Amino acid sequence: MLKLLPRPAVYFILAVIVVLFYGNTLANGFSHDDLWQIVENKQIRSLDFAKIFGGCIAQELLGGCEDRGFYWRPMQTFFNALVFQLSPSATFFHLMNLVYFWAGGVLVYGLLGKLEKLGKLGAFLGAVIFVTHPVNSEAVNWVSATPELLMTIFFLLSFLFYLKYLKPLKLLKYLILSSLFFFLALLTKETAVFLAALFPLTLMLINANVKRIYANVRMLLIYLVPLVIYLAARLAVLGRVVYEYEGYYALSLSEQILTALALLPRYLWALVYPLPLSFQPQMVPVRDIGDIWVIGGIGVIVLAGILGWFLWTGGQRLILFGLTWVFLGFFPALIFVNKLGETIFAERYLLLSTVGLAIVAVEVIPRILTNIVMTRIRTNRQSPAVLVESSSTAGLKQLIRTNRFVLSIVIVGFLGWVGWAWWAVYQRASDWKDNLSSYQAMIRLDPKHTKAHFQLGEIYRSSGNIELARSQYQQVLKIDPSHEEAKQSLATVAQEYKDNNLSFYYPSDWQLGTTTDKSIHLKDKEGKFKVEMAVAEAKTSTEEYLKSQKESLGELVNEGPALIPGVKEAYVRIWKDRESKGSEGSEGEQIVKLQFFLFGEGKVIKILVSDANSPSMRVFEGVLASIKID
Repeated sequence: MLKLLPRPAVYFILAVIVVLFYGNTLANGFSHDDLWQIVENKQIRSLDFAKIFGGCIAQELLGGCEDRGFYWRPMQTFFNALVFQLSPSATFFHLMNLVYFWAGGVLVYGLLGKLEKLGKLGAFLGAVIFVTHPVNSEAVNWVSATPELLMTIFFLLSFLFYLKYLKPLKLLKYLILSSLFFFLALLTKETAVFLAALFPLTLMLINANVKRIYANVRMLLIYLVPLVIYLAARLAVLGRVVYEYEGYYALSLSEQILTALALLPRYLWALVYPLPLSFQPQMVPVRDIGDIWVIGGIGVIVLAGILGWFLWTGGQRLILFGLTWVFLGFFPALIFVNKLGETIFAERYLLLSTVGLAIVAVEVIPRILTNIVMTRIRTNRQSPAVLVESSSTAGLKQLIRTNRFVLSIVIVGFLGWVGWAWWAVYQRASDWKDNLSSYQAMIRLDPKHTKAHFQLGEIYRSSGNIELARSQYQQVLKIDPSHEEAKQSLATVAQEYKDNNLSFYYPSDWQLGTTTDKSIHLKDKEGKFKVEMAVAEAKTSTEEYLKSQKESLGELVNEGPALIPGVKEAYVRIWKDRESKGSEGSEGEQIVKLQFFLFGEGKVIKILVSDANSPSMRVFEGVLASIKID
């Protein structure tokens, strides 16, 4: 059947699958790291190549590139900037992730089609496994996972041209193109450096001819050129090659090894059975050699060595190559566990590994079906109607043509896999609608996920849903009584003021006072951060009222509408002033004052905040979000 399908038809089928699986993600917004990588990132507002290639991601927000070695990914910044020029909407960014993923599926089809014995049927089945595997949903649904998709595309292109070069003609242009795309993969994500191991492994496991290996090994030196250029550029931009940051947990070497061993079986299991799909699963580093996952990791290494030996001696080198690809795909997540931050296990790190899984699957599945048929033949004491080539998908095609039982297994198995995978992927897309949906999904999967409860409380507090915020902070402390951040956040909404047609929550250690004119004064516990509130009638329009406010609080540097939860209209003015200190004529530090006007119910609340640069300003944002006009 696939012989009758031209390549464009296969590409179209893969596109339809991607749309059916991920089309509903187009309704999602930006979430988590998207906010600082896309929404607040001035670096992608224009195609300024000096900033794109000469700085790290969101350099202005991060405060420079020092200690941010892993965030020099200029190709990610370039593609984000390019997409932003076309449309800054979240829908368009999600659409581009679908395009990248489809392109990856097309390249997987091309790659498998060039590997010996797999053929068009094997290539198609492998590409379908890649685009439907539920573990890849995080890389597709999350805009910030773009580097995973782009690195996969560039490396697959590099590897395809490498295979083209290995053909008898050995055209140099293919080798040059391969090294170029490998360079782009490095510029997209630094972990691509480990994938270079697949080039010599191809000579050993796929082109397993000693003479050819010795003849071609020298040409691998060409890949040192992009690698050296990349490392030199990285050193020039960051001042160092290796990421200096020692991670959220600051693990010792022994703890890193134990944690990596514990992660190894988890990643392999996620490839086999990825459910439940969860963003930021709660997993802490392992410090005990007796941990069950550590023991499992040691067992995996021992079994991998035994399996590798049998596959090598048995001539099953394509399967061995696929398994090696699987391991190299998530290997960086194991050795850099100390530099990954709080989340040390993530599904998106398995994107490239699913390519290796596809190679293994389309080699192993025909063998399993062949064994089933031969068992049935021996059981029924029948003579085989056809000589089955069990070593490749050619045997599967023969079985399908000559055995209805095998045909039914293939159809039911294929539809069963696709249906199960669609259900898992389609259901998960709604979890990426926004941060609120994401954290709610994390709690649904793990009711004791302290980070999700805390972040959900922060979202509720910032939106003015104080009672819901309180319940989340209390839930965190119920799970972990020592959680300091939850204690502090709960304290910020401890007291309630309700009088004079106004209500809001404020920290218990802040001072609150009123004056005879019913204005309200708030001070933080140090007394340096001050807030003044007053409620007045707003008998004119918003524009006229604002024009009537002529007071000067220093230098007016900015003003405009503001978004305050629970308030119909809001306006803010930003003032800069200097406090006089010391002898006459001397100037103190420059302070920032914020003047808010909150309109609603025929009234206006005037709020003056000073100094807005104080650390207490973050706490007051929660107070501001809780304000309600009665």
